[in-house]
Amino acid sequence: MLACSRIRGPKETMLTSLLLALATQDPQGTVVVKGDTQITLGGELRFRTETRDPSPAVMGADADTASHGRFRLSANAALNEHVRGFLQLQEVVFTDGTASVSMVRQAFGELTGVADMADLQVGRFEMSYGDELLISPADWGPTGKSFDGIRVRRKDDWYWADVFYVQPVEGQAVLAGVDQSFGGIYFGIPRDDWSVEAYALVRDDRSDGGTGTDDMTFGGRFRWAQKDGVALRVEAAQQSGDHGALDAGGMVATGDIGTPVGEDFNVGLNVLYATGDDDAADGNDDAFKPLFESPHKILGYQDLFRLTNVLDTQIYAGYRINGNWRLYGAFHLLSLAEDNGVLPDLKGGLVGAAGESNLGMEVDLTLRGKVFEEADLWLGVSEFLAGDAIANGDDQLWAFVQLMLGF
Repeated sequence: MLACSRIRGPKETMLTSLLLALATQDPQGTVVVKGDTQITLGGELRFRTETRDPSPAVMGADADTASHGRFRLSANAALNEHVRGFLQLQEVVFTDGTASVSMVRQAFGELTGVADMADLQVGRFEMSYGDELLISPADWGPTGKSFDGIRVRRKDDWYWADVFYVQPVEGQAVLAGVDQSFGGIYFGIPRDDWSVEAYALVRDDRSDGGTGTDDMTFGGRFRWAQKDGVALRVEAAQQSGDHGALDAGGMVATGDIGTPVGEDFNVGLNVLYATGDDDAADGNDDAFKPLFESPHKILGYQDLFRLTNVLDTQIYAGYRINGNWRLYGAFHLLSLAEDNGVLPDLKGGLVGAAGESNLGMEVDLTLRGKVFEEADLWLGVSEFLAGDAIANGDDQLWAFVQLMLGF
């Protein structure tokens, strides 16, 4: 988020008048309130249009085009070197008839160096860990994901640790009407060329008549990278507890290896596996139940599938055209982890074909760069070739254009 260079507008609001009365500005544009308080204002405007043909990816479906605009306005108040507050307001407007959404995206206080041991964060905030396989702010989505609660962060010379207890925000991290608590601990040992992390996460459904999702997820992540050379990442997690009347037992695992080829070109291979359940009558749910990931980052840019009962083998490549522009391409080969498991349909509208496992192939191509310093342009096109596991499936073409302005 970039600092606002000055407070301005067609006419002064009451808030503007108050800030002008109380504050001066330094050369970098930070609003300095009389005393020690510094308030940095920032904002973001994002516009995106997507088209899918057909939608969903089945025979006879029509093409669909949808657009949305997102506006975020933030204020970061540093009271002193140990105390700060952050507020971020968000409004999302849709063109498909969906009602616009206004919300407090983030609102938290942060106290650093508590007892010279840890930092404390209280309120509504985003969370992101690792490669966002389990917990992500999901920025690609219109609203993103945030959480209400408390987080304690400890960082030492050789390790870091987070402990948190939160409630996922309805309409963002969970569907409206879903009442969950979510807690956990992350522990990491970072080094220049490698790092290792371990975590334990607990999710409890508190809804009246809810799904009974009371599970635990244990796992770890390892990263190793040579300077300007091969990079390796692996992560795996196992679930236990209850998924309704069934015993939870799903797992997810992923591995990624990439390497530069020349100065501006890199290639890589990623394999991701999330278990499915092929027998709902045996008392066990062997399917991995997703937490708060961003499918857009891990299962193809079309966002067709969820992180359950899926095997994705991806070959990807990136090319840096210049300092501002980058070209990215990926090929995904997708199949079911269990032929008789539930179809991992994210958007709805797809029906599984009995005894088949091939979900299909997806080819993504995107171009991203800066039009000017504070304007980011992102273009993409993708083709999904439906496999035999989708009944009456049809190939789907998807394209998007997104412009994001920061101020």
